[in-house]
Amino acid sequence: MMKKINLIFIGRTVYDYFGFCFAFYSNEHRPIHLHVSKQDRESKLELCFTNKGLELTAKKVKGHSPLTSKEIKEVKSFIIKYHLDIVQKWEQVFDLGNKVTCESIKERV
Repeated sequence: MMKKINLIFIGRTVYDYFGFCFAFYSNEHRPIHLHVSKQDRESKLELCFTNKGLELTAKKVKGHSPLTSKEIKEVKSFIIKYHLDIVQKWEQVFDLGNKVTCESIKERV
């Protein structure tokens, strides 16, 4: 009989913003993306850079209720404002193996 093993993904919170927690999981992969949670909801937002500019795609996370459409809109505004810093944090963590600290953002975007 095979035993079912639940994998635990350790997250690194990179932003705290008005109840939203923006995190990278320890086993991440490209494209660059953030797991964003609030209360018991979570969505994954992928950043894609094209010749038209930054495109954001919200996706469901298995086992979680997604963020509401209003929350997704607010999260997208946040990511648009901080996208260069998000990319830099991603590179620090996944390309260079460095740690980054969580930033608590106190101003609405």
